[in-house]
Amino acid sequence: MENKDYSDENIILVETLNDYLSSISEIREQVKNEEGPEPSNQHFYFRGQANSDWDIIPSVYRGNLLASEPDLIRSAYLRNPVEFRTFASNFERLTKLQHYGLPTRLLDVTTNPLVALYFACQQHDEIEKDEEASSKKITPTDGAVFYKRTYGRGFQDIEIETVALLSSLKIQGDLTLEKCLQLLIEHGLYSSAAAQECRKNGYKSLIESLQNNYFVISTLNNERLIRQSGAFLLPGHYNIFKKANSIGESLIQRGIGNLNDEFEATRFIIPCEKKAEILDELDLYNINEGALFPELEHQMSYIKQKRLPVGISQIGQFNRMQEMNDGDEPDKSTIFLEDIDAEKIFSDALSQHNIPSSYIQEALDILKSDLCLDWHQKESVISTMRLHLTKLLSTKPEFDRSSATEKAKEIINTVLQKIKQ
Repeated sequence: MENKDYSDENIILVETLNDYLSSISEIREQVKNEEGPEPSNQHFYFRGQANSDWDIIPSVYRGNLLASEPDLIRSAYLRNPVEFRTFASNFERLTKLQHYGLPTRLLDVTTNPLVALYFACQQHDEIEKDEEASSKKITPTDGAVFYKRTYGRGFQDIEIETVALLSSLKIQGDLTLEKCLQLLIEHGLYSSAAAQECRKNGYKSLIESLQNNYFVISTLNNERLIRQSGAFLLPGHYNIFKKANSIGESLIQRGIGNLNDEFEATRFIIPCEKKAEILDELDLYNINEGALFPELEHQMSYIKQKRLPVGISQIGQFNRMQEMNDGDEPDKSTIFLEDIDAEKIFSDALSQHNIPSSYIQEALDILKSDLCLDWHQKESVISTMRLHLTKLLSTKPEFDRSSATEKAKEIINTVLQKIKQ
């Protein structure tokens, strides 16, 4: 993979969990010094993304879905009316839709920096098509964590409810500020007196509500939000076409844009080759799929992926009842949970690449500690094996870090080739 230039002063490179935690602590200390000793109601909000090159945008902004935003929401309400009747606010309904995977204008953030790091360390591959070679190049991506220190809004604040309500309404090109204000009165968000005050001030408060973006502290009304310390960034992004001679007749239009500027310029970058190792460290602190996602399918996925030791008990090939005479022994032609002699394959590969015999047992012990079911089909396990082998070789006088990395890669590639044979 081509190395990127991360010399930008706004980039904090994260290669270990300790790097990340140390940098977070430094940022907190800096904020304390700037804000002074008085307690603050501001919060840190974090966003982790598996590809550092992605813009920060909510799901409904992708794939030309924004024009269908009200149709998506209303279809969900019509198909499952009982599910949404219990919610008192428009924003709470949006969070439920987001929870179940419907594209919305909500952007997931968290108040827990470790949760953001977990999402930044998820594997993601960019597929680049080479037209000349008629082939595809698959490149793992670096991850990123973004953060912001700011005040959070309550989910029942009028600005939040205004944006959440409008997201479910069709805007056909004739929605003016005055018509919007009337809708807000009808839905109980503005009183007549508040609406009159808004008109007096040239609709300033309504315009600000529609064009600002808000970090919102959620009600934590589901278990996943609780486990992930979830919060949201809600974008207004409504265009206003101002009519100077009659401000109330100014037209409102849905707008689209990224939310990059809502976060600090400083960001954390996690190199793709460090992701598996950091995920392993996070698992020690119970930041993993099983802890962050309460749904049963995620619990089962975590159990499946977790690196449990390969079973060593032998399993016999199934046969119906067999006759045995006294003194006979059961058939010894048994198979293991995986019909692969991993230790021999590792040993042969190490010898093939001229690893000194005095290091082989130590290398075998390290590689065997990473074994799990279907280990040779799991990129995260293979990557961890490379990392562990690199660490071992780099401690030996024959290797520097660069040569240890290259040698470990060659050995693991040989192991995988031997298994395929």
